[in-house]
Amino acid sequence: MMKEVGVTPGNEHYTCMVGLLCRAGRLDEAERFIVDNGIGIDVVASRSLLSSCQIYRNYGLGHRVAEQILQLKPNDIGTYVLLSNMYAKANRWDGVVKLRKQMRDRGVRKEPGVGWIQVGSDVHVFTSEDKAHPQIDQITVKLEELIDQIKAIGYVPNFAVVLHDIEDEHKEEHLMYHSEKLALAFALIHTPKGATIHIMKNLRICDDCHVAIELISIVTSRKIVVRDAVRFHCIEGGVCSCDDYW
Repeated sequence: MMKEVGVTPGNEHYTCMVGLLCRAGRLDEAERFIVDNGIGIDVVASRSLLSSCQIYRNYGLGHRVAEQILQLKPNDIGTYVLLSNMYAKANRWDGVVKLRKQMRDRGVRKEPGVGWIQVGSDVHVFTSEDKAHPQIDQITVKLEELIDQIKAIGYVPNFAVVLHDIEDEHKEEHLMYHSEKLALAFALIHTPKGATIHIMKNLRICDDCHVAIELISIVTSRKIVVRDAVRFHCIEGGVCSCDDYW
């Protein structure tokens, strides 16, 4: 069709095709498409493929793609997080340990997650693990209540997304204080029952928060919209508009 209308396909078009193939689960075809069309190691296309490898559990291809990305961007924290998640899902805990060591050796640190929400005319900003908010005690009580509620319907904390080498009990606390969870708890305290909640996030929402917020939407009967670094997530009744693909 592009030839018919005189459009020369560029990297943007190729990347869109890679995204479509990945979303359909045709990962090997997506990799061949990248090679056959001379895209090379395009970071955007490769990251799309890597994310899909995690979703469809194609760990061999995922490892290969991650290594290619890290050759170009050795400090790309998003790649480390996705690769760590893949290792954990495959019960490759030795891989997780090696990856964390590699990050320490390279001085790679995850950018702090920041979430913010507007309530009335005020914008409230939350940083992951930051307990400086004047209402942090109320927020913590609300979070603990929510975590208990969603555990009762199947929530299990996903420690794979915690890149710190700490004990499991501290990992659970670390997950609870992710910025979007803090913002959500604050919103549930300060918005009318049934009101839609809108949260902004500077990074890609992690797997644990995504699952937790889906379940929180059930126990609170709220529609929750999260705009992260990748897309809008419109979550209602335990279902996200991204179909758990992002």
